[in-house]
Amino acid sequence: MKRTSKLLRNFFISIIVFIVAIIVFLEIGSKYYKCPISDQPPQNIFVCDSNYYSVNQRKLQTIQRLIELKQQGIEPSREDLDQVINVVKYEDMPGLNGVLCGDGMIFVRDSLSNEGKYFVARHELEHAFIHNGVDTECENDEYCATMSAVKVYPIGFVETVLSSLYLAAKESPTIWCFLFGSWRIFRTYIFPW
Repeated sequence: MKRTSKLLRNFFISIIVFIVAIIVFLEIGSKYYKCPISDQPPQNIFVCDSNYYSVNQRKLQTIQRLIELKQQGIEPSREDLDQVINVVKYEDMPGLNGVLCGDGMIFVRDSLSNEGKYFVARHELEHAFIHNGVDTECENDEYCATMSAVKVYPIGFVETVLSSLYLAAKESPTIWCFLFGSWRIFRTYIFPW
């Protein structure tokens, strides 16, 4: 019995050391490794350019109404999100799942699952809440927006992460760009430090 508990303790210590070593490796790599410059021309985010996507005043008014309701403690529903989502091609916002533009419009990538679209829309709407003073306790916008959206759309979160990892693996010029870039994104959205 004593031998078994010692083996288990050593096993768990080894696992913890291994996990810490991986985290240290990813932290150092994400800080110092520079991805090679791609042969592809830089891509623009067309969704926030009103020359490509015009501002929809009705959607902006709905977002403003949702901000006011949130200030009263009323959470947005799926139907509310349906009224503010602008679904666009991935090519028009490469590298992103969604974005809240400076004009207040919310755009979501078309290739996400339905749950993923709701998660991303809620995440972007949370940014609108934060920028309009609804959540004044938040110290890390990305973390707060993610955690608020995860509470409502956990399946959408998982689907969005998997979709993002697939696209990152497909588009990264090297395995190191994929690993370190994915770690940077994971750390930004999940860990509040």
